[in-house]
Amino acid sequence: SSVSKAPTMVVVIGVPEECSVLDLKSRFEAYGPISRTRMEPGGVAYVNFRSSEAAQSAVAAAQDSSFPVTLHSIPVQVLLGSSSDQVLVGRRGDNQGLFSRLVRGEVPLRRQGRRGNSTLVSTVVKPKEEEEEGGGGEISSGLQGGFKGREIVGYDD
Repeated sequence: SSVSKAPTMVVVIGVPEECSVLDLKSRFEAYGPISRTRMEPGGVAYVNFRSSEAAQSAVAAAQDSSFPVTLHSIPVQVLLGSSSDQVLVGRRGDNQGLFSRLVRGEVPLRRQGRRGNSTLVSTVVKPKEEEEEGGGGEISSGLQGGFKGREIVGYDD
């Protein structure tokens, strides 16, 4: 028997270019638990909620003109998605939709790790023998430039 279920997915239109999946997810979690979030090129995103009530709540909030749903201070349009929208996600043929923008791209790590200009701090402590000879037990750092920490990546699938 084919039971028609209420849609649990919303389509978000007008997503700013600088917005990441984590930004999108943190904004829409206010309406209910999310099972999946996906972004496509061109400012379109798909948010799958765990319940249809949460999806309808997000759409209703976006229709409130006094307090619109915004991402990076830019109002976005939120519509209920259908099952046909879910089938089209990532199947466009141009392969651009296959890559998630969970975190904006940085310099990729090589297979064996970074080499050459390492940004990792390496600390060298002189042995006690050198300390007694007047070395003073100095600690030197191999850091040759600014250190930029990595962003935390979270998955909820």
